[in-house]
Amino acid sequence: MNRILTPLIAVLAVTSAHATPILTWTGGDYVASAFQQTIGWNFAANQTLQIANLEWYDPTGTNPTQHTVDIWSMDGTLVSSVCVGSGCASSSYLSGFWQTPVSLTLAPGTYDIGGWVDVGDSFLWKGTTVSADPSITYNLPVYIHSTSDLFPGTSTSCGSVGCFGPNFSVAQATPEPGSRTEAAQGARADGIRMTPQSSACKPSPVSMTTPTVSRVAMTGAFAGLAQSPRQKRKIFIEESVCQ
Repeated sequence: MNRILTPLIAVLAVTSAHATPILTWTGGDYVASAFQQTIGWNFAANQTLQIANLEWYDPTGTNPTQHTVDIWSMDGTLVSSVCVGSGCASSSYLSGFWQTPVSLTLAPGTYDIGGWVDVGDSFLWKGTTVSADPSITYNLPVYIHSTSDLFPGTSTSCGSVGCFGPNFSVAQATPEPGSRTEAAQGARADGIRMTPQSSACKPSPVSMTTPTVSRVAMTGAFAGLAQSPRQKRKIFIEESVCQ
């Protein structure tokens, strides 16, 4: 009895559903600004980023101020600018952040993200630790005194970790309807699908309930499959039994 294994690839599309902030931190104080200034942070995109939301930190969701959140390339070019906060079109509040959906692709490179605060407006002052998604590298906090949002460059303050208000989230991967192969749609949850490969083959009832494919072998065999930044692929194994 011969078993034939066929890889089946299901394409996962990018969506903004349940997107989480790209940067998180601990510590610091939520304070009222003593100055008019643009605050933010400098980062490197380690891969092409599909940005789903631009965000502003508000731990209670009660800050009534609308903030303009901007992303600049390092030559000062404004890449994106959007209103974030209570009263901004399409903006909503979730788990400590106001979020406004965007459709923005960032190429690998270095950028500033920033937002303007007026005197008395609140932001997080001097966090103690910071963690970034592996798709980016957090470089340093940036700020500049200004009467409106302004490119801060690499002017730094707010201690070694930073002051936080602006943030963003990237799209998550979920199955795209109609994008899977017909065979992949029929795959069982364990990744094994029984199907005859020729007229000489027919499914085995035993194999339907007791798959014998080595998951280690599966991992090794398909570890080299390329993945684009906008797609992830899930490997299904189709098993046929020839008698």
